[in-house]
Amino acid sequence: ARLAAKTNRQAVAAVARELRLRNLSGQVFIDFLASRGKKERQDLLRLLRNALSADPVECHVLGFTALGLAELTRRRRGPSLGAYLGGPAGWAPSPETAALAALRAASRAGGGRVVLRVAPDVAGALNGPAKDARAQAEARLGGALAVEERAELAPRGFEVV
Repeated sequence: ARLAAKTNRQAVAAVARELRLRNLSGQVFIDFLASRGKKERQDLLRLLRNALSADPVECHVLGFTALGLAELTRRRRGPSLGAYLGGPAGWAPSPETAALAALRAASRAGGGRVVLRVAPDVAGALNGPAKDARAQAEARLGGALAVEERAELAPRGFEVV
């Protein structure tokens, strides 16, 4: 058998395993190595359907797209990846991401004295990992950016005054 065909057959088993292992769902596209002819593609789809038949989650192998990608759908069961990563409240920005958002908001505020009231974790990011971005924002604003740490703000919270 051709090396590409053998590799594609091995990939089918790996794809089916990873879909279950990672509980991936939605529309999935697989870029197999170049197939020779319609028969080889049909064989790949048959192998993929067989590999997914043991999956407890509903899967539909739809075929190949015009670009030669195998297309399938897998129904979501359970929480989304964002819920897993972000906990029950969902995804929350990191302190660094919130610090950069605060600097963008301060830059949009424009002229005059700009004061950023920020949560303690955001203040830490502005004085640490985001200090270069803070310096650039201060240069654009034409002066020092006043940063007031406010414990009463929600984590990663900020206000532009």
